Amino acid sequence: MSKLLRYLAVLTLILVSLLMFSAPFIHRVYASSGTFTQYTYSGSAGSRPYYVYTPANYQVGTVVPMVVMLHGCTQNPTDFANGTQMNALADQKQFIVVYPQQTSSDNSSSCWNWFQPADQARGSGEPAIIAGIAQTVKQATSKWTIDSNRVYVAGMSAGAAMTAIMGATYPDIFAAIGVHSGLEYQAATSLTAATMAQSQGGPSPTQQGQAAYNAMGSAARVVPTIDFQGQSDYTVYPVNGDQVIQQWMQTDHLASNGTYAASFSSPSTTTNGQAPGSNGRAYTVLTWNNTSGNEIEEYWKIAGMGHAWSGGSSSGSYTDPNGPSATNAMYTFFMNHPMNNQNPTPTPTPVTTPTPTPIVTPTPSATATPPSTHTITLSSLAGEDGYIYPNDGIPMGALAYLQAGSTSLNQAEISIVSFDTSQIPAGSSIVSAILTLYRYDPYFYQGDLGAISADISPIGGFNGNNALEQADYNAGSGQNNVGTFNIVPTQAQQATSDTIASSAFPYINVSGHTQFRIHFQTPTKNTYQMDVMDFYSGDSSGAYVPVLKVQYR
Repeated sequence: MSKLLRYLAVLTLILVSLLMFSAPFIHRVYASSGTFTQYTYSGSAGSRPYYVYTPANYQVGTVVPMVVMLHGCTQNPTDFANGTQMNALADQKQFIVVYPQQTSSDNSSSCWNWFQPADQARGSGEPAIIAGIAQTVKQATSKWTIDSNRVYVAGMSAGAAMTAIMGATYPDIFAAIGVHSGLEYQAATSLTAATMAQSQGGPSPTQQGQAAYNAMGSAARVVPTIDFQGQSDYTVYPVNGDQVIQQWMQTDHLASNGTYAASFSSPSTTTNGQAPGSNGRAYTVLTWNNTSGNEIEEYWKIAGMGHAWSGGSSSGSYTDPNGPSATNAMYTFFMNHPMNNQNPTPTPTPVTTPTPTPIVTPTPSATATPPSTHTITLSSLAGEDGYIYPNDGIPMGALAYLQAGSTSLNQAEISIVSFDTSQIPAGSSIVSAILTLYRYDPYFYQGDLGAISADISPIGGFNGNNALEQADYNAGSGQNNVGTFNIVPTQAQQATSDTIASSAFPYINVSGHTQFRIHFQTPTKNTYQMDVMDFYSGDSSGAYVPVLKVQYR
């Protein structure tokens, strides 16, 4: 008997050793629940590492959705998973999460190369690699059972720009897409153009909508899109959020053979809300439905938020815990938009977003419905706006345009715009304020004075009154640089908007007028060149006068 036992022990040791050395080499990280496992994908377009999160209690054979998550620059899958808390939600809701990883050898900042033409087409570069990773996980049926109608892709920043590319190049794989702080399809085709697009926006969204539709080829279909954008994001400026929705609106219009014909300026629903907590951010959710009443686009605009994942955890980078949960909102949107359901259940309004487990940042449903908000739109006062030189001449009012910049005499110019904010009810609490200007002139602008910015006057106006006068140029302000406009306009009638910092709200005078001083960040470059930009003034009396839009409760 002892010989038999020794024989069995040796046989067991041999079998264990064989299993150990025959298993594929993978790096397995055990999360608090579920497993986070690293693999490597290799295909004809190249190779990349990727991680797969399998939620706690998952059993092979149970058909579940899959969400592919594309991180931003300088991030990695672990960092991105920690920040978004998508794995924690996967534990709660039971779905697979896949994190392709960009490497520093493929981009020095670990950014997805969304701005390179080779990485913007089906069957080429990084889109082919990411699609290959998704297909590999779907086909690994011994590990997971993926619902092919519920495969989605979402991303942040550079990953969001790549997400838009994935929606255009592989609409047959991804049922819907989630773009957070990203750019429209093919917003740039070079690194230089990418830098400009981040601050000024890409080409016409109508044009890029056509380009994205062309990229779909024979796989063309309506791709539902949810977008999150911080309104104080000065890395990927807010204009890009608008363009993402407009581009996909056009793409989906073409993919539906014209049956989906939404208008960006006329959303189907507009919902205002406030994230929970004493520092919870205000937000607006806009949706656009098709003729059957089914939601196709959803746009979350987060007041005061910079370049960060809304509602994310501080355990990851580029997150804002004070925003509404993008993780929960995207999951809800995705689940309501499977691939082969042309009549999905409309996505619920924010108050019905599923409440997360404690590890996930709370969604708006965690609090009572916030007080209703009101919006007032004010046009600038023709009698009080104009532009001013610093040292000589008289203030220039009663003209159809304003000027800001540097003259050929190396003198800076600034503009003053004034609004009758006494129309805001006394005692109101201001939630957000947006100042919009429209370019007047079509002439070349040197573009070397930096961003356009605004100072807000003290209560009572610059220099103690609301009149346009020379002293306004250097007069003390209530607060300088209350925000930076989201774009330096390059053509006549192009808009540029500034989300006013909440710290400036006390200087919005609900008992009288409020003035803003418009200037470039750099007053002059001393190049003896005209570096001046004209904007429509209140005297123009048309559709392009300066506008202050205030939301209050």
